[in-house]
Amino acid sequence: MRNLITCFTIIGLMLAGCSILPGYATLTPNSATSTSSPAQPQATAIPSDSLKHILLWVEARFAPDPETPAGTLLIERIAAFENDHPGVKVDLRVKEHDGPASLLETLAAAKTAAPTAAPDLITLDPESLTNAILKGLIAPLEDLIEEPTEHEWYPYAISAANLDQGFYGLPFASEVEAFAYRADRYSTAPYTWADLISASTPFLFPAGDPTANFTLTQYLNLGGPLFDQDGRPTLDPALLAEVFSFYGSAQSAAVLPTSVTQYQSSSETWMAFHKGQAGSTVAPFSNFLDDYNPNLEAMIPLPTRNGTGVVMSKTWSWAMVSQDSDHQELTCQLLDWLMAPDFLGPWTYALSLLPVTKSSLSAWPNGDPMALASHLIAAAQPRPSAEVFAIFGPPIQSAIESILEGSASPQAAALEVAQRILGP
Repeated sequence: MRNLITCFTIIGLMLAGCSILPGYATLTPNSATSTSSPAQPQATAIPSDSLKHILLWVEARFAPDPETPAGTLLIERIAAFENDHPGVKVDLRVKEHDGPASLLETLAAAKTAAPTAAPDLITLDPESLTNAILKGLIAPLEDLIEEPTEHEWYPYAISAANLDQGFYGLPFASEVEAFAYRADRYSTAPYTWADLISASTPFLFPAGDPTANFTLTQYLNLGGPLFDQDGRPTLDPALLAEVFSFYGSAQSAAVLPTSVTQYQSSSETWMAFHKGQAGSTVAPFSNFLDDYNPNLEAMIPLPTRNGTGVVMSKTWSWAMVSQDSDHQELTCQLLDWLMAPDFLGPWTYALSLLPVTKSSLSAWPNGDPMALASHLIAAAQPRPSAEVFAIFGPPIQSAIESILEGSASPQAAALEVAQRILGP
């Protein structure tokens, strides 16, 4: 299956510069768009001191690595843009996600100490995007490009773009956590909690995750509130107790082992599943798409009480740093090229990430990955914010340990969480 990526890489090299499809993020009327004609070699060299530079910063997972299909696609796309825009040079830098040299920390330092060294365009995950907005590190996009609309964009991507602070990030790819399982361990796909318990095969989720993402997903799917009308944290202990009771029932049925508390991420539970330690697990879509055995393994949205299914998405966006109007216009032209479906489709496929638009998914090859992506997209919702994780995650994760260790009932554990969050 992954050999198709190589095929897409070749296609990507052939597509030098196609126009944006209708409904896509476009430039302001006085801006030029990508041409549909093939890029032509430059007849004469442009003096280096006459070049217009666009500085791009990307997170490490989006690095232009010529040893990877996704990296090659990005390299070729940028080269095609430069050929189509004589006198323009795109400089690309790779930054880490975390630590003192992370993209966000480096951006903050550059804006303070060396503004001319700051990038024009950057990739940001949801938490970093919010932080960048609050710190005044990026520019709003309202007057530069059209906001995502339902005509072309998937609902989860529109939600990721429409933040309380305004339109600052243009989504381009998303990771979701879904439910991977061995098809030979289940008579039918387990869409409900009852299906999981009755199958009598071990199930893993990262119960040691300090954000309690899986549990919050289940709680929210039941309609549980997180904030009251005044914006204060709140919680319905009865609904949370339902989720905890599911864990208790699964443990009693020998479906949920106590050892799940040692897993802190879905990547860890996916690895354990792949080693044969469980019949099903919570797993990142990207890990599954890269490593799964199509003859034995399948993926669906996360099972829920009523079987509706849900996946929580983490969406990366392009954000504008440059404040200069002329430079913004030039950068928007590059953004058009990076968001065009003929590039974004193959690139997200090569990255094993969900696309954000219908046209981009249509550019995936027909087959199981495309069908799976479409199925997950239909159930995708933006995951909770970093603020929610910080408030609710630790007390919920502690309660899960108490339940699985047998030191608290689901109801008592839920009340304890509510008291910790709501206060005396």
